[in-house]
Amino acid sequence: MSESRLPVALELRGRRVVVIGGGQVARRKVLSLLDAEAVVTVVAPRLCAELAELVAAGRIGQHARGYAEGDLADAWLAFAATDDQAINQAVAAEAEVRRIWCNCAAPPEAGNCHVLAAVRREGVTVALGTDGASPFAARRLRERVEQVISPEVAQLVSLLGELRSEVQARVATESARRACYETMWDSAALDRLAAGDPDGARAVLQAILDEAANG
Repeated sequence: MSESRLPVALELRGRRVVVIGGGQVARRKVLSLLDAEAVVTVVAPRLCAELAELVAAGRIGQHARGYAEGDLADAWLAFAATDDQAINQAVAAEAEVRRIWCNCAAPPEAGNCHVLAAVRREGVTVALGTDGASPFAARRLRERVEQVISPEVAQLVSLLGELRSEVQARVATESARRACYETMWDSAALDRLAAGDPDGARAVLQAILDEAANG
């Protein structure tokens, strides 16, 4: 990731996002936006089957025509996902004028934001990118990260979150709290979770916290 780019997580729930294009690239963008609970409008004269089903079900809106300047009005985020680079560049140009973040499928440098490949587990998100150089490499790296961020690792993160306020209240100093968390992370709690014993994992973590608080 270039040092000139800031990786962020956008809160899109209930916010308008416009996707220009109705093919498979647009489909992938729309599905990820629905996961984020965005309010999605697609601008395209024709839609792939899955997008057409989403329109019919009322899950997304559609302007059944080609892109026209002004389509990004009131949007928080835009995606230029057509197979026509001139149209994509026009969408990106409108977004720049309106100060809207825009992801451009091609050419990617026309946009001002890039969507990172992400691994999501409950309570854990790891995102990575290659500055647009190789989407294939980003996917393969994501597959490796998926092997590391196992379900039990996500469970451990969740348990640490549950104990965070107690750690803050009972462990006196920042250095002691950091040491407590490190001991928790390296403890047998992960093995207990892998064995399907969340209560045992919680007991291990609680014992470490009690010792840190009394130490």
